Amino acid sequence: MHDGKLLAWVGRGGSSMVTFLPKDEPDASHAGKALGEALVGIARRRAHIAMLVTIDGMPAATGVGRARSQSGATFDARMALIAGTANVWRFMFVAPAGSLGRYDGDFQRTLASFDQLGAQEAASARPFRVRTVRVGETDTQESLAAAMATRDAPLRRFQVLNGLTEGARLQPGQLVKIIAD
Repeated sequence: MHDGKLLAWVGRGGSSMVTFLPKDEPDASHAGKALGEALVGIARRRAHIAMLVTIDGMPAATGVGRARSQSGATFDARMALIAGTANVWRFMFVAPAGSLGRYDGDFQRTLASFDQLGAQEAASARPFRVRTVRVGETDTQESLAAAMATRDAPLRRFQVLNGLTEGARLQPGQLVKIIAD
């Protein structure tokens, strides 16, 4: 609860959580911060469920859970909450049940790379947009990746964004996602 409003419901046994965060600022930031602080507090009391860490000088909690999708598929999720002064950042890695351990290194590297932006950095930051485009007759993964507005591993980002494997052929008329300005 925050300001008399329910922010989250934790299922029996603590294995699932549904959040009810406001959509508009500044209410969303205040509610997210309150929820993050509450979850870090819970993690401190239940050390066997979550691990407490410090990321970029801020308190954080990580944990693992198993869930079932609406279609009935079971998956594992590794989550992290970082409680800043005015924001809470949430990370979630999801993988098929039983395969999450394979991604532990990626999860650790992602958290270690987290750095809260300073005011000047935040003011100059521009978000990327995801656009859907139709594959043309001559398009390849490489040509579409080269058109994306990212310099860091564009081909790999294109593949992940579209659930493609290396070398998978695109079909003319197929819809794919690209990162745009």
